Amino acid sequence: MNYKLFTIVIMFSFCIMSLSACGSTGSSNSNPSNLVADNMSKDDSNKKGKYKIGDTVSTGLYEFTLKKADLTIACSNANDETFLLPKEYDPDSDKNNPFVAPIGTTMIGLQFEFKNLDRTGHSIGHRDADIPLTMKMTYDGKEYTLYRQYDASSTHQYELELDANYTLWDGRIDKRVTGRIIDPGQLTNIITYAVVPVNITDFESPFDLTLYLKDEKGKKVYFTYKIN
Repeated sequence: MNYKLFTIVIMFSFCIMSLSACGSTGSSNSNPSNLVADNMSKDDSNKKGKYKIGDTVSTGLYEFTLKKADLTIACSNANDETFLLPKEYDPDSDKNNPFVAPIGTTMIGLQFEFKNLDRTGHSIGHRDADIPLTMKMTYDGKEYTLYRQYDASSTHQYELELDANYTLWDGRIDKRVTGRIIDPGQLTNIITYAVVPVNITDFESPFDLTLYLKDEKGKKVYFTYKIN
């Protein structure tokens, strides 16, 4: 009798041990560390994606927020709050307007914020500046440089340079040839325009806008915004 009882106790102990082993194996599949790794992978893939209007990008040295990028034929030449903003082209009222895209080209009205996160001032807006803000547009599978003006008959074109354009800096009209210094911690609101050498008739067409900023080591970091 004692022998049978002893056998039952031993068998019961083995069953308990087997159930405990099964339970521990099941819990390892939902290990929190695995979930964290999965989330990190997803975050990394998201960082490699494209940005949208209103998003702020940063290199640790500069911050850039694209507020608007509107396709148009003309920007306003009026001496009021609409200056440099995209407008509907009118052959009569715009005959003396310098902000009209030449035939075969399209204009982009740009509005963005820029902040200097460094502890020293940086020049912005011309080809040799610390922050040249050169941009390129990808439309219908082709890449186009943004120009401050474009003449199809000329062999030399001028890329977008804020200091050579009429540009609104924090609401003030300015056209410079020596560039502008952004002070440490300064946030600047900029409104300007650019011309791309492609004729776009549908102003709601999707396109990408890519710019680069430098990081603390002087390395170029590229950011792409998806528009429309």
